[in-house]
Amino acid sequence: MSLIRDGEILPLFPLAGLVAFPSAELPLHIFEERYRRMTEDVLDRRGLFLLATALDESLAPLAALLRIRDYQHLDDGRYLLDCEVLERVAVEEVPSANLYRLARAHPRPRQHGLEADDQAKADFIAFVARRFPEAPPLPRETPAASLSPLLALLCQRSPLPISDRLSLLACESEGEMARMLIDKIENAE
Repeated sequence: MSLIRDGEILPLFPLAGLVAFPSAELPLHIFEERYRRMTEDVLDRRGLFLLATALDESLAPLAALLRIRDYQHLDDGRYLLDCEVLERVAVEEVPSANLYRLARAHPRPRQHGLEADDQAKADFIAFVARRFPEAPPLPRETPAASLSPLLALLCQRSPLPISDRLSLLACESEGEMARMLIDKIENAE
């Protein structure tokens, strides 16, 4: 179930070079005046806003719904935000009378988590063990819900091109996303 209504209009923060994935955490440094204003408005409400990947002349069609969990308002007016990425949404920008941009959001929940795909879960655990041999091993019985933040973090911080990370965000299930991440990273080497 989504935290927003289908078609709800929310503040939009476009950011080049970043694709945010549900279940991940995301620190943000807000320094531009228009986004300082956006942050003030968001903090006065539910703490929700959209983060969209800025492409050359447009926005990626899928974005992320974020919630500010904690923040620091610095003496010079900048903000340091600690955000959680809640869900993916389709966005369409709408006219804004504010300094910052707005978009209509349409929730796009994934159909299944890793718990619905035992093979993808096992493959992901093996992939993590291969890629990070110095880390403590993940037991095969690790709950899939515990793997979702790790999968999101690896997708979000992977060295893959933006187009590949946007393809990962478009996956309809976490199993599909895990398989695609493994394939893209292992074939890039």
